[in-house]
Amino acid sequence: MPGGLTTLELVLASDDDTLSSWAVNESYTLTVRNAHATIRADSPFGGLHGLETFYQLLPSASARIY
Repeated sequence: MPGGLTTLELVLASDDDTLSSWAVNESYTLTVRNAHATIRADSPFGGLHGLETFYQLLPSASARIY
């Protein structure tokens, strides 16, 4: 796809997926530059939220029908 996104990188600071308390850090940052997107999160839960946001930014299938 010309001019489109070619790479998505997911960077997790921890792979601990236990929900031991309500204090689990679910924050993330999503950065898109040129054809590369990066999601950085402290936990897998933050990574999941970042992926959900990224998915919501993608054009829907109906938007690609001409």
